[in-house]
Amino acid sequence: MPIVRNLQLFMALNLLDATLTSIAISYGGAELNPIIRHLTDHSWQFWTYKVVVPLVVAGTLWALYKKYPAQIRRITIVLCVALVIICIWNTVALITLGG
Repeated sequence: MPIVRNLQLFMALNLLDATLTSIAISYGGAELNPIIRHLTDHSWQFWTYKVVVPLVVAGTLWALYKKYPAQIRRITIVLCVALVIICIWNTVALITLGG
């Protein structure tokens, strides 16, 4: 089922984003998202947020999939493309920081 793969990719990209962000912060970078920025001082809060929120989003999308399959498929694709762009941004930032 394609939606399962999309949601798995969504979760994997979120974990990659969190990992790249943590590495960038350890090299002196900063979190650009103002909502997340204050969590970066507390690793457990940062990781809890970066895992729990995507799980809730993925669960909600999964629950809505039977009723709105085409729309949920499009939403997951847009979310994954956005996360790929964010991960590329984070990778470039790491390279710039000398990571």
